[in-house]
Amino acid sequence: MEPVLANLIGLAPSERWASGRPPPPGNPETLGLVSTSAGPYTASDFVRPAAVAGGSLKISLTIGNMKHWIACLSLVCLLWSTGCDTVNHSQLQVLVPKGEEKTRATVPASERNSVQQVLKDIATQHHYEDRTKISLIPDTICSYAQPDVKNPISIRAWVDKQRIIIDIVQERPDAAGETLAYTKLREQVMAELEQHFGDRVALVGKTRQAESRSTVAR
Repeated sequence: MEPVLANLIGLAPSERWASGRPPPPGNPETLGLVSTSAGPYTASDFVRPAAVAGGSLKISLTIGNMKHWIACLSLVCLLWSTGCDTVNHSQLQVLVPKGEEKTRATVPASERNSVQQVLKDIATQHHYEDRTKISLIPDTICSYAQPDVKNPISIRAWVDKQRIIIDIVQERPDAAGETLAYTKLREQVMAELEQHFGDRVALVGKTRQAESRSTVAR
């Protein structure tokens, strides 16, 4: 009589279970439903296990999305830091003559002297200081820089195995990129070197630039 009486008077599931008798067959409680309230049970008072599993899946998907966005943010930060270099650095290379790539052991003195004379004339024209003696780069041909200015432009030439490297460097005065003076100087250096070496002179991209064994002084 107790189960029947409990159903008649509308006792809560927990109260009916307290009678010590199992719930009647077919009762939603026997279908794996979980009660969420202490009041009389209705369809809204129970949560199916499938719903709980779905919630776990949703949490897992949310965590996965967060990891995806964190990875994207890291990539953006990397690209931003790479693209926002505060130094303008152009590099010209006097390449090995075609056909001599396998036989040429070093740069001949005549080519060293030609590059040195070109850069010396340009440095004199723009009133640059000769800093060759204090250069930290091994096998330096010559090095010049603007004196007494806030963002000096420097030019240096050095030997890397079979080729000559010419670096033109300036710390950016602002976020505008290259200054007009920097751009004109690079064009002048390149034009005058081409008069001596023709198409052997190449302006290379950053990924192809040669690096000295010593840190390049800015």
